Amino acid sequence: MQTCARAFGKPLGTGKIRSCVDDFHVTELYDFEPSGDGEHLLLWVKKTGANTGWVANQLANYLNLRHFDVSYCGKKDRHAITEQWFSCWLPGVKDPNLGDCQIEGVEILKQIWHQRKLRRGDHTGNRFVLQVRDVAVDSESELVSRLEEIRQHGFPNYFGQQRFGIDNQNLAKALELVADDEMQSRRKLDRKQKDIYLSALRSWLFNQALNERVEASDWADEDELWVYGLSPHRDIEIPPVTQELASAAAFIEKMGIKAHRRPKRVMPEQLSWRIDRQTDQQTDRQTDRQGSDQCASADQLQLKLSFDLPVGAYATTLLAECMDIEDAHQ
Repeated sequence: MQTCARAFGKPLGTGKIRSCVDDFHVTELYDFEPSGDGEHLLLWVKKTGANTGWVANQLANYLNLRHFDVSYCGKKDRHAITEQWFSCWLPGVKDPNLGDCQIEGVEILKQIWHQRKLRRGDHTGNRFVLQVRDVAVDSESELVSRLEEIRQHGFPNYFGQQRFGIDNQNLAKALELVADDEMQSRRKLDRKQKDIYLSALRSWLFNQALNERVEASDWADEDELWVYGLSPHRDIEIPPVTQELASAAAFIEKMGIKAHRRPKRVMPEQLSWRIDRQTDQQTDRQTDRQGSDQCASADQLQLKLSFDLPVGAYATTLLAECMDIEDAHQ
């Protein structure tokens, strides 16, 4: 699979993320305040090493609800500590008792009523606090300069590796379907599987298009590119893809997916960092959700980053502009 072009030059070194669960914190951001009344109970949940969909199902089971009556705005990384709202539809219930709700890796920090169900994309973005361990760069000053460039100019809005699955397995499956008409006709994919493969395929096509813009130094503006699909309106013409990618585009059209726009550039907000050299006395030991003891190596350079990104932007894409990243859980 193609490695996307970097906007600011070659990677300055290497680093590792998610060495332990406490290295990756994500907090969902919103532009609304809960109404304080209504039939939807909002739960502010802190989860550690837990899948978002799994937590929603556990809440539904505890409250004796249908699974689709518990919702959330966005899926968050499993191998992380994350905080976000979940909404639970509880018509006619005044004082739900959640005091004895015990879900592994989950804390309910607060609750409040709201007048409507949370839907995907209702949040405005995510706040990240990340620890990159085992950082090896030739020059710390060059790393600082690169971060300054990102703070000033932003970075290309590539879809992150998470979209393509471990070792690009989701994308490989999607391309396998594209290349085999017989397989398309005989294989019945469930909706979740199909959505995952289509998402990987469309993200790959977008990254290809953005990669061309980055190579041409035509990415650092407010323009948008199409995430490929059928035209959303008869007056809108979707730019054709190259002949090499035509079969993938045809498969997406066959699935009836409509195109949408995505910015070429992401501007991180409140980007700050700190570079430390870890010693034996400073080594943090963390225990992941499965109980295995993991920690960073002693006497290693560490980069701590904090920043806000809009919905759909990837923290790992920002990091990739600085260095080659090893994800301990990829």
